[in-house]
Amino acid sequence: MPVEEWLRMLEGLREKLCSDGMISHPPLEKLARYYEHLPELAKGYEKDSARLAENLQPIYRWREEVKALEEIL
Repeated sequence: MPVEEWLRMLEGLREKLCSDGMISHPPLEKLARYYEHLPELAKGYEKDSARLAENLQPIYRWREEVKALEEIL
């Protein structure tokens, strides 16, 4: 899914949350799966295990944030 589409969906979610409108659930499960796949891709690019572990920390946080948002919604 293109970044622009995610941004439109998130903006729509923000507007609905601010206006007490009905919330349509964005496909957060797909985003979480994408974040789960990113570490596998990164392993092909970064051979230094310490640097890889450091670079993967934000991705793991993003994944957990998406899962938490999914539970809230």
